[in-house]
Amino acid sequence: MSPRDNRGPFFETDYIGRVISLSRTGINSWKLTEKLGEKYSQASNPGDRPGGGTYSEAWTTYACYNVLDNDRKKAILKIRMQIPYRGFEFDAPESRARQAIKKDTSRPTKSELSALEQLTREWCSSAPRMLKYKDRQAR
Repeated sequence: MSPRDNRGPFFETDYIGRVISLSRTGINSWKLTEKLGEKYSQASNPGDRPGGGTYSEAWTTYACYNVLDNDRKKAILKIRMQIPYRGFEFDAPESRARQAIKKDTSRPTKSELSALEQLTREWCSSAPRMLKYKDRQAR
């Protein structure tokens, strides 16, 4: 499947109905209502560096609303995660864990966040407004 496809195997539809909290207080808690699409970019070679030289990454978008907002205005929430390199999907968890790049966000994700922050700051009317983001490492 190419990154241009609108669906993928990494995010299940059972995310619908889940509440994702972007703060410890729950003020920014979003209920997922509809899966809008899924894409991924899966490298075929872990690279020469320990932990892999490039990211394999999947991302999906959901329609959602803030659970504390009485008007339930729609928003979009994007979730990104690292995925195993092509051909390693069914390896032992320990093997897949060695591929994980643990200390940094991927370059495409950083670029997207930076662009959205700037467009939001400048009140660009033709781009989505970034309300909040959270960067979390899996445990």
